[in-house]
Amino acid sequence: MASAAERQPDLPVIGAAALFVLCAAAFTDLRLLSTAVPVPVPSMLAFRFEHHAWMFAAGFLGILFVSRGHLWSFGINSKNLPASMRWTAGAYAAAVSVAAFAVMTDAPLRAGWEGTADSGAAVLLSMLILWMSSPVASQILFFGFFQTMLAKSIGYERRLGPVPAAVAIPVLLFAILPAEAPFALPGGDTALALLIGSYSATAYWKTGSLIAPMLGHAVLLGLPFALSLAVRYV
Repeated sequence: MASAAERQPDLPVIGAAALFVLCAAAFTDLRLLSTAVPVPVPSMLAFRFEHHAWMFAAGFLGILFVSRGHLWSFGINSKNLPASMRWTAGAYAAAVSVAAFAVMTDAPLRAGWEGTADSGAAVLLSMLILWMSSPVASQILFFGFFQTMLAKSIGYERRLGPVPAAVAIPVLLFAILPAEAPFALPGGDTALALLIGSYSATAYWKTGSLIAPMLGHAVLLGLPFALSLAVRYV
C-alpha cells in the first residue's frame, strides 16, 4: 500500500472542496434576515453576523454530508483535551502580552470596530461577532471541513516548503478571503488573518480537535477590541 507521501492527490475531491469553501464564503453574504428584521445596531454589524450564520450553516452541512454523520472525524470532538488546553493557553498568553503592550504604548487597537460600538446593543453584537460567530463559522468551514478534506486526500506528509500542504493551503485560502477583523494599521487584515489561520491550522493538525482553534481564534480576535473599549470608557 502506498504511503501518505506517495499517495496521489485526489484532485477532483480537492478541487470540489476548495470550490465549496470559496462559494460558501462568497455567496453567504445574503443579507436576508438583517434587512428583513429591524435591529438597533449598525447595518455592517448585522450583515456580518448574518454572514457568519450562513457560513456556519454551509460548513456544517458540508461536514455532515461528507462525513455521513461522523462529525468527530472533522474536528467536532473533545479528543486530546490536555493538548488542546495547552494550545489554547499559548494563544491566550500571546494575545494578552501583545494587547497589553499595545495598550501601554498607545498603539491603535481595533479602530475599525470602535466606530460601530456607539451603543450597548452594538457593543454586545460586536463582542458576539468577534468572540463567537467569527471563530465558530470560520473554523468549521476552513479548517473543520477544508483542512480535513485535504488531510484525508494527501495526508500531512506532502509539503509546500517546510509546511504540510494540508496546513498551508487552508491558511492561504483563509487569508485571501476577506478578513474578519479590520485593523487600524495598513495590511493589518491580512497579517491578522495569516496569524489566526496559521495558529488554527497547526493546532487542529496537532490535536485533531477544533477546540483550541476556536478558542484561540476568539481571543486573538476579540481581546484587542475588549481592551480598546476598556481603555476608551474607563
